Amino acid sequence: MGRYDFRPQRVHQKITSLLATQRIERPPGWYEVVGSIAPSQMLVRTQPIQHGDASRPRKRSTKKPSRLFQPIQITYEEDEMRKTFFTDHPWELARPRLVIEGDGRDYERVDWSRIRQEFRPLDGEAVVQRQRWLMNPPKGPDGRPIQEPLSQDLAYDQAREEFYAERLQEDEERDVAKEEALATGAQFRMTTMDVAMQLESEQHEKWKGWAYEEDRMESLRVSSGGMGSPTAQDSESLLPDDLAGDDEDRSDDENA
Repeated sequence: MGRYDFRPQRVHQKITSLLATQRIERPPGWYEVVGSIAPSQMLVRTQPIQHGDASRPRKRSTKKPSRLFQPIQITYEEDEMRKTFFTDHPWELARPRLVIEGDGRDYERVDWSRIRQEFRPLDGEAVVQRQRWLMNPPKGPDGRPIQEPLSQDLAYDQAREEFYAERLQEDEERDVAKEEALATGAQFRMTTMDVAMQLESEQHEKWKGWAYEEDRMESLRVSSGGMGSPTAQDSESLLPDDLAGDDEDRSDDENA
């Protein structure tokens, strides 16, 4: 057999051969009917066209899909604070950060009554946590907050002021340490910014030389009036006084 099974269409032929060889005594009840009405040659039954009522338009389902299996959006109070701080201070995101996973109990060792913590660096997260502490100060033994809670804007301003003061102190300590190291004979390599500025200066000088040469050749073409390529004598006559003098001294040294 191939792709299609044609055995059902050969049932009448098979029964006829069995009757001829007397393998069966009498034909089945459907033998005469199938012999007079042969089965169809189409092996695929087509789906009839469904005719609906044109006066009644089909209604689309307006039921919204269920959100049962969609994750719930989780938001925290600090999310808006972080967005505000890093929008105002985008360069804080460029500072290198070291992410160390400890025992997950750092919250037990921090005291956000001050923005400076001993075992963690000063960053934007410190401002956020300090602002949150000012908005929701802990309660004392009497059940009252240890200080008056501040609004979100006032707490943000106070946390920023403390952050700026600590950063200024860090910069001063770094400058003093560098001066002390230089005074004792330390030598520092070029920073990444210094290397970048040096490479940029070199490219700028190359561009200045190329631009000067292009301007000089254009001036020679204009002065010659299209009578041919400029000569070396003409090019020297158009050079500035300081550069022309340098070229004359160089030619005298070569002749000597």
